[in-house]
Amino acid sequence: GNSTDTHSIDWGTSIDGLSNVSTDTEGNLMFSIVGLNLGGLTLTATVTDSGNTPISVSDSVVLNIIETRTSLSTSEDADGDALTDAQEGWSDSDNDGIPDFLDAIAEPNLMKIAANSDNLVQAESGTSLSLGVLSMTQANFDLSLTEQQLSATNDEYFDYPDGLIDYRLIGGESGYVYSLVIPTSFTIGPRDEIKKYTDDTLGWQLFTEDANNSIASATAISGACPEPGSDLYTLGLSEGSNCVQLMVEDGGPNDADGQANGTLVDPVGVASKYIGTPSDSSTATLNDDQITANGSDSATVTVTVYDAQGLKLEDMAVSANASLSGVSVGSFVQQGEGVYTASVTANNTSGDSTLDVTIANGTESIVVTTESIAVTRPPTPPAPTPPSGGGGGCVVAVGGASDASMPLLLLMLGLLLVRRRYS
Repeated sequence: GNSTDTHSIDWGTSIDGLSNVSTDTEGNLMFSIVGLNLGGLTLTATVTDSGNTPISVSDSVVLNIIETRTSLSTSEDADGDALTDAQEGWSDSDNDGIPDFLDAIAEPNLMKIAANSDNLVQAESGTSLSLGVLSMTQANFDLSLTEQQLSATNDEYFDYPDGLIDYRLIGGESGYVYSLVIPTSFTIGPRDEIKKYTDDTLGWQLFTEDANNSIASATAISGACPEPGSDLYTLGLSEGSNCVQLMVEDGGPNDADGQANGTLVDPVGVASKYIGTPSDSSTATLNDDQITANGSDSATVTVTVYDAQGLKLEDMAVSANASLSGVSVGSFVQQGEGVYTASVTANNTSGDSTLDVTIANGTESIVVTTESIAVTRPPTPPAPTPPSGGGGGCVVAVGGASDASMPLLLLMLGLLLVRRRYS
């Protein structure tokens, strides 16, 4: 609208490593493809105006650098839209990262979650979905990625039955809160979460929920999820649902590019907590080898649960029984990373006791046994000391000394009797 403004375009560090870089008078970027690494290349331009208070905005484009384009068939129709692959060609008319010969969806706010699936990821009308940097480099050109494709480090305690989706979403102004619907091929369970992978520094994280970022869920109707913004969505992940709606803030904690630039980048997925099967390599140890049977003295039993691959398992059901009657084990408390603890006490008993610890995942269980702990009786309290001195009666000398009061009394009594006799 400010027709007298001029604009400068800065491609920043995104063009580092490119050869023969130049721009024309309109700011268009040109470079040589020689020496480029295969895979995704993101180029980001920042445009600044010449107003009294300069304003800058940024946007980016993702290119997929491939070695060569294969020849397309003049008879096959890979996307089933009644046009041959050769007719449609390698162009990408809707700029979603999918070549036209593989893309039968014209609506910019809809994309298949996977090439072999009919489930559609939906954004709100007026916005445009496209493949993320990694998903664009796949041979099948779809949104879905595995853990291994996103990171060299697996999310140990979660599985992703449908993988994660690597998407970009544009169409809103800077800071816009986008709405996105993700269908699942499975029903949401009690331990399911929304998780994401940001980068190698932050790693795997739970989706952040706040005033501008939320999770809601619903059940598909006739195989299709309700559209974004539908009243059928309720906050949270409801057990038994199979449609997830995310409200995601551009530039917010879930935007992987970290910028309020109108472009949302968010590799995200529905994750199911990995339960696993406990193995005999699990351990149970006591922090003391002796307790007193007074009902208050205690020891701590620590259980570390491993599966067969050595992964520490969470959300196990852990309980224990003692071999000696009168020894009690309290409820186990999960401390995180496969560690569980409980208190051991004893009452009116003595002897040696081991603990048989049962570890179960709901379908399978194992038993591990601790070392022995000695249970001792409380020490016998000392006999009470008799009271010293008294009110009436004779006084007993302490330490064996004779008491002179008794003979004197007897002498006086004898004299009195003699006097009465002769009176």
